Amino acid sequence: MRVSTILMRGLMAFAVLGLVTACSNSKNPIEPTEFPDPVEAVATDIVLSVYSVASGDLVETVILETEAPVQIGVGDFHAPILPGMMYIYAEAAGFYTELYYCDSGDVIDVDLDGVPAGGHGITGTVFGCDIFNGDIVGADATLIVLAPSGESWEVRTDFQGRFGLGGLPAGRYEISMTYPDTFFVIDHGSFTDYRDLTFRAMEVVRAPYLYLYPSEATDVTIKIGVPSGGNIIDSEPPYNSGWSVRAEPNGLIDGTYPYLFYEAEVSFEYNLRYGWLLDGSDLENEWRCLLTDCGLVGREIDDFVEFWIPVIGAVSWLAVYPQDASAATTLDISPAPDRMLRVLFILKELAKPVAIEPPRPTPPFEREGFTVVEWGVLGLPN
Repeated sequence: MRVSTILMRGLMAFAVLGLVTACSNSKNPIEPTEFPDPVEAVATDIVLSVYSVASGDLVETVILETEAPVQIGVGDFHAPILPGMMYIYAEAAGFYTELYYCDSGDVIDVDLDGVPAGGHGITGTVFGCDIFNGDIVGADATLIVLAPSGESWEVRTDFQGRFGLGGLPAGRYEISMTYPDTFFVIDHGSFTDYRDLTFRAMEVVRAPYLYLYPSEATDVTIKIGVPSGGNIIDSEPPYNSGWSVRAEPNGLIDGTYPYLFYEAEVSFEYNLRYGWLLDGSDLENEWRCLLTDCGLVGREIDDFVEFWIPVIGAVSWLAVYPQDASAATTLDISPAPDRMLRVLFILKELAKPVAIEPPRPTPPFEREGFTVVEWGVLGLPN
């Protein structure tokens, strides 16, 4: 059997990297210390939480009495999607959480490192949630630690995503990451506090098409915001710091463009609970029906089908999960539209059909006055 893990254990000792003390007005500045190395110990009562990369579902929970090699994917799977590649969180009290990857039937060697009892500080492991490729460790990430006194320091995680800062007095500490924009609060006591930090990895909103339908020829300015601190990575016409365009009632923009195009890196709370299941044998027709139900019309549907059907290609089944587009990106449009429809989907190819709870019905989209329509997708690469 192939033994696989997301990061092989190396000989490098765990240490805090890049510790920087910022300016402070405190009369008695805190002088944090390097956190102690992990403890060589044998973990017991280990919980292995096994997730499917394909679905993100928890498909199996394994309890180990002690550290040992264990075969993954031979238990009673209840996931409706074939497990295939899986990621596994290994957790035990008093030990650093570790993340493993393997295929169904593989053997992983579970070997955890103990959390030092001393240090009077904060330590843990950083993980990123990736909805398409499985979770990852936050290796070489920069954390900003803010003390109750107002002092702050930069701490970099190591190659296993671990961080640590010692010599901290008790109090409420704030830990943040700038990319993506993530914020944590830790109430630190008098000893060592262990905390795993989880952030959502950046994903790309692919090919949003933005349609403008004013009642009369209108000069329109548009600015796109990315709440998670992401970036606009592509656009047509060039976005630069915003669009200033002339829109016609028929949707033509600057006499040239039928729509505005952009792509952006985003991180947000996504929905994988409600959605629809499409049959790959009649994908175009199902898309046209679904997009009509969502409020799109005419060339908006034609553009979506023309772009995405070739990208999706031949699939057996396709899960479509509607998202809150405003959580991914915001649109500041002047003059303000009278009606705006934003449609954003997460797409996942499935090996076999699954039961997906449909979303609640929404009122029909009424087009009155200055109307703006947008569609976009997270998922299959273009």
